[in-house]
Amino acid sequence: MISGAFSLSSNHVSPERDSLLGGQGWIITPEGEVPGLTSQDQPFFTAEIELNAADVAKTTYPRYVLLQ
Repeated sequence: MISGAFSLSSNHVSPERDSLLGGQGWIITPEGEVPGLTSQDQPFFTAEIELNAADVAKTTYPRYVLLQ
């Protein structure tokens, strides 16, 4: 987020706690909003992102993770 980019992670949510798989998939906007997370109830998530939003965010570099 400091560089004004979208961040995303893809992960497999495993119902078994001892599995090597686990965690969530997520998308974070350059503004720090989280439009989507995966879970056992919602194992798949898609979103359209505006790449222009990242271009605009980069004009205010450096950006900070915690907004006041």
